Amino acid sequence: MDDIKIKVINFISNIFSKVSVFSTIIWSFVVGFVGLYLSESIYFKETYLFSIPFLGEVVIACALFLLTYFFGKVLITSIGSAFENFVVKTFRKVLNELWKVQYSRILEVISKENKAVPAVEIEKKLVYIPSSIVLDTSTIIDGRILGVIQTGFLDGAIIVPQNVIDELQHMADKSDALKRHKGRRGLDTLKEIRKSMPKGVFSVVDLKSKPEDVDKSLVSYCKKHNAKIATVDYNLNKAAQVSGVKVLNINRLANEIKTNLLPGEVMIVKLVQKGKEGDQAVAYLEDGTMLVVKNAAEHVGFHKEVRVEKVLQTSAGRMIFAELNS
Repeated sequence: MDDIKIKVINFISNIFSKVSVFSTIIWSFVVGFVGLYLSESIYFKETYLFSIPFLGEVVIACALFLLTYFFGKVLITSIGSAFENFVVKTFRKVLNELWKVQYSRILEVISKENKAVPAVEIEKKLVYIPSSIVLDTSTIIDGRILGVIQTGFLDGAIIVPQNVIDELQHMADKSDALKRHKGRRGLDTLKEIRKSMPKGVFSVVDLKSKPEDVDKSLVSYCKKHNAKIATVDYNLNKAAQVSGVKVLNINRLANEIKTNLLPGEVMIVKLVQKGKEGDQAVAYLEDGTMLVVKNAAEHVGFHKEVRVEKVLQTSAGRMIFAELNS
């Protein structure tokens, strides 16, 4: 629009620059004559200025003549600018009204389409949102939770209370070598968990509880936010179950995924040490399950083929009894 304005002004200026002084005088006389005629016809027809005939008409004619001669360009430019502003404002107003009408129609169409979506299709759009998982101190020190997270078996957000981090830090500063080692291992595990989790899925919350009330605050938080708790602590496990909080026990998971052997199965194992009885030898499966082989003490340090006799499930885990396969 500014370009058009500049072009119009340049065009009018060129017209005035090209006409001669004679033409300007003629146009000034024409404007003055028109003013003379109109003033005489409208105002001074029966009234004279200062009682002198034709004085008012002549004054108006002379004034219009001088204005046209000296200020013609300025008048034309001002009139053109005013007309341009009027056209631009009108055009913008029309466009705004059209846009409002079209926008309301679009919203109306979208609203009708949304209402027309069948109930079955809406159900397909529902997304499963897993509950959060709170880690306690024992699970982090145990370390196996890291492998479970990295393999993708836990699909919920991981939450670590600040109380747990403070407890690990306190253990890492202990003078006792074992406790110091557990605290540092827990902090290292926590660091790896944070690195392996996607952005926004790992968070730290401050439960603001006393050190002796950490377990109680964990259970209360899980119950309030419908979260699960991961622990290998026996007392916390029982307290959470009593409160109706779902517990993820790494020990139970480890037992469930151990190799399932049946009596009569044959395998080759390495006998690593003697058993409690004099003639027994002990071997371990890949998942850590203990296998006791009778009459095999003399073969410790060698790989032998054994046959499973029975499998016992105890509170400490599974124990397998076998014999040499002769």
